[in-house]
Amino acid sequence: NGTTATKEDMLQGQRDVKKFVADMEIYLKCIVDAEKAARAGIEELSANDEQQREDMLNKKYNAGVDDMERRAAQFNVEVQAYRAKSSS
Repeated sequence: NGTTATKEDMLQGQRDVKKFVADMEIYLKCIVDAEKAARAGIEELSANDEQQREDMLNKKYNAGVDDMERRAAQFNVEVQAYRAKSSS
């Protein structure tokens, strides 16, 4: 909460957000790699099944990206609140 946080709280929050983003980037790479490996192990895949797999991967991937963006945006709101409090 930027309105009550100390400078150290905000710095810790920044570190936490950066770690979350880095961890999510690893997760996103993992789900893409896992899907590639799974597809390589399937001898025949109908066009419909392939599309369903692609759609599911895209949903997972996009949900991860959305989560990263939401957390970064929320942290930025708190930074603005912190700065507003500090400049008062």
